[in-house]
Amino acid sequence: MGVVAVYSFLICWGALVFPLAFTYTPYDLSNPLSFSGAQTFSIYIANLMSPVASNYGAVAAAGVISVVPPVVLLSIVRRDLERIWGVR
Repeated sequence: MGVVAVYSFLICWGALVFPLAFTYTPYDLSNPLSFSGAQTFSIYIANLMSPVASNYGAVAAAGVISVVPPVVLLSIVRRDLERIWGVR
């Protein structure tokens, strides 16, 4: 369990640090058709929190939205994973 915890932390930390290092121009949400920047969803969530003010509603909504793609992907490949792992 400890190894899984360490790997989970490293993968999650890399999901924040690498996009932060490689995408430095935030996407302009006021003009969505301008394609003026690149920003990952984890960086967007991190930018919602600041030392001065925090918008907890927006952070919670972004967290829920960020969970949707993995859940959809897991539901699509669930039958194949059960067959591979031998779980019924």
